[in-house]
Amino acid sequence: MDNIAVILRGHIRTWFHIKERVFDFYSNVAKNVDYYFITWLPSHIHNSPAASFKSQGQNLVSYLAINHDPDYYTSWLGSSYMAFRMLPYKHARENNIKYDAVIESRPDVLPLLRDGYSFADILKPAAHTLYTTNYELQWNFQDSYNDIGIGDWLLMSDSKTYDIMAERLIYENSRGSQISIRTWAEEHNIHVNFLNVFDGIMIRPNIIQIDWNTPDLRHILIEKKNQWAQLDQPEKIRLCNQSNVSCWDYVTGSTTCTI
Repeated sequence: MDNIAVILRGHIRTWFHIKERVFDFYSNVAKNVDYYFITWLPSHIHNSPAASFKSQGQNLVSYLAINHDPDYYTSWLGSSYMAFRMLPYKHARENNIKYDAVIESRPDVLPLLRDGYSFADILKPAAHTLYTTNYELQWNFQDSYNDIGIGDWLLMSDSKTYDIMAERLIYENSRGSQISIRTWAEEHNIHVNFLNVFDGIMIRPNIIQIDWNTPDLRHILIEKKNQWAQLDQPEKIRLCNQSNVSCWDYVTGSTTCTI
């Protein structure tokens, strides 16, 4: 691809430990990569991620650090509000450039090729299609049954589809966040497909000292991510401090993430 936009939204968390690997991955996906970064204000008190783009020669189109507003600090509104806030900056940039793809992800998510695939296999997304790295069976609170949700930590689409998906913050989330993303897409005639070429893995503070050159890296990272939820609070705090990662970034309602 020629041009892609990578929109990173959410807590900083382990960004400073994986940023070079993130840059390296997307530089193999497209000739030009434009980054957009939005985070919660307390998350960058000690270190601002904006400088990490310049030092690595990366093109950061927009950087925003927004107030920790409790009205938006939820699993549903937090991500959708941040995606929406990037729209004017993306639209302004698109006066001079045409994106082949837009990737919406998080600062603590590392993209990695799946087994058996190469960068040459990453193609332009089809129109009116949202690609997700993960499907999950979740309880539908509105209709009271097990339903299909999609992982929102790495999504890929064309530019117009991103714009529609970024407006999901106006949607009443009565089913559950990851189910509501799917239903919002379907109600706007957007197909949801599995992103089979590459994965997006949440990087927790318990993986910082692993061997990054191991041939089984993706599977080890997934295992470590799952182990984080089983650790007790003192151990999570110790790992955050050891890795110079803000404990505040893990004060969340998510049972698999919270400190």
